[in-house]
Amino acid sequence: MISIVKRTEQSLFGIQNTLKHQYLLHLMVSNKSQIWTASSTTDELSEGTHYASISLPWTFDRMMMNSSPDGQKKRAYNIAKGIVGQEVLVRVLSEKGVDIELPNDTHRDDDIFDIRLNVDGQEQKADLKTMNYFSDYENDRTTFSLEYLIDNRDYDGSKWNQFFPMMIPHTQMNQNKEVYIFAIAESIDFRNKLWEGRSEHAIFAFPHGEMCEFTQKEQLINAREEEYSGIFFSIEYDTPSYFEKRLPKIELIGEWDGEIKRQKVTLEKNETISHIGPFSALNSLWMSTEDFREHFSGSIHFSISKNELQKPVRNTTRRDLNTLPRNRDEVDPKRPMTIEKSYFCNLRLPDDYTIHYLGWTTKEDFITNCRKYRSWIWPDDDVDPDKNMPWSQLTEDDQKKLERIGFDDEIQQGDHRIDAGFLKGIPIGGSAATFVYPNQYGGGLRETNAYVLPQDLRSMAELVPSG
Repeated sequence: MISIVKRTEQSLFGIQNTLKHQYLLHLMVSNKSQIWTASSTTDELSEGTHYASISLPWTFDRMMMNSSPDGQKKRAYNIAKGIVGQEVLVRVLSEKGVDIELPNDTHRDDDIFDIRLNVDGQEQKADLKTMNYFSDYENDRTTFSLEYLIDNRDYDGSKWNQFFPMMIPHTQMNQNKEVYIFAIAESIDFRNKLWEGRSEHAIFAFPHGEMCEFTQKEQLINAREEEYSGIFFSIEYDTPSYFEKRLPKIELIGEWDGEIKRQKVTLEKNETISHIGPFSALNSLWMSTEDFREHFSGSIHFSISKNELQKPVRNTTRRDLNTLPRNRDEVDPKRPMTIEKSYFCNLRLPDDYTIHYLGWTTKEDFITNCRKYRSWIWPDDDVDPDKNMPWSQLTEDDQKKLERIGFDDEIQQGDHRIDAGFLKGIPIGGSAATFVYPNQYGGGLRETNAYVLPQDLRSMAELVPSG
C-alpha cells in the first residue's frame, strides 16, 4: 500500500511538472507580437544625460574600461543607455498597470539600475540588460527586424549573423539579482557622432589618466568629506586663436559635502586660473553647445593647486591614493590632465532611440537553460570571418572564472570545452561576435558572457497582473 501511494505521489508530481512545463511553453517568446517596443521621450533622454554626467565615480566599471578619454566616454554612454532603458521600461510597465518599486537611492548608490517587480507572486529584484543595435553600420549584416530575431530565436550555431544570445557578463553572475529582463535598443551609432540624430545636445568630457583615480576614487571622496578637506584646481587655456569672438566657459561638475557642486569658469587665453573649488570629486566637465562649436579651440590644462587632505588613504594593496597626479607624458608634470576637443562627447542619445523589450527570465532558469548551449570564441578571419570558433582551449584564468560562478563542472574535453552557453570576450580585440556585436569596426564582446536564447524568455505580458 505504501509503495502504491508513493508511486501515485510520484505520478502526480510528474503530471504537475509536465503541466507546468506545457504552461510555461505557452508563455515563451515565439512571436514578435509578444515583444514590447517603445521610443524614449525627451524627459527620459534628459534623465540619462543627467545621471551619466554625475555618477561615474560611483558606478561599477564592469566593462573594465581603461582610464583613457575614450574609456571614460564609453563608461558614461553605458550609464546613459542604462538609465534611459530603465526609465522607458518603468513608464511602459506603469501604463500597463504594473506596480513597480524603484530604489530610493542617490547617484552615489550602486543599485540605481534595479527595480522591484511582483514575479510569480513574489517581489523580486529585476535587472534590465540592454544590447545596442546600431542601424547605420555599412556592412553585409542582415537588417535587424523582430521577424528575423524570432526566426533565429533558437539558433546557437557558429554564424554570428544569425545569433541572438541573451547575455549576462560573468562578473555579474554572483550578484543578488533574481530576474533578468532583456532588450535590444535601436539607433544610429552615436558614440563617434557629435551632432547626428539629436535635436538637443549635452557636451561633456571626463577626468582621465591619473587625474581620474585622484578625483573619482570613492575612498578618496569619502575621506575628503569626512575631514572636510577638499581639492582645488588650476586651469590654463592654451589656444592658438588670435581673434577670439569671446572666451568659452567650462563648468566643473563635482561633489562637496555629500552634494553635487557645479562651478563655472570663463577660460582666460594663455593664462592660469587658480583656486577653483573646493571639491571632493570631479565627475565631469560641461561646455555649452555654442561655446564648444564656435569659441573653443586648443586645449585646457588641469592641475591640482591645493590638496587639503594631508593623511594617506590606502587601497587594498596599501598603496597611498592621496598622492598628487602627475602627467608623465608632459614636460611639465604639474599639469596632469589635458582636455582637447576630441575628448568631449555628446551624452544626449538620439531622438529616435527605440527599445525592444524581448522578454524575461528568472536567474534560476537562466542558469539552467544556459547549460543547454555551446561555447564560442572569436572568428578566425583567415578561415571564415562570419563564423565564431568553438571554445576548445581553456586558460587557467578561464577555469578560475568558471569556478567562481559555479560552472567548473561543465568543463570537458573536445571542441566545446565548456558544456554550456558561454561567449569569450577580450577587452581589446579577438572576441566572440553576435548579430548585435558583429565582427567588424572593433566589434565583438568586451568580456566573457554566459547566455541563453530568445526561446528561453518568458513574455513581457506575464509581468502584467491579470484582471
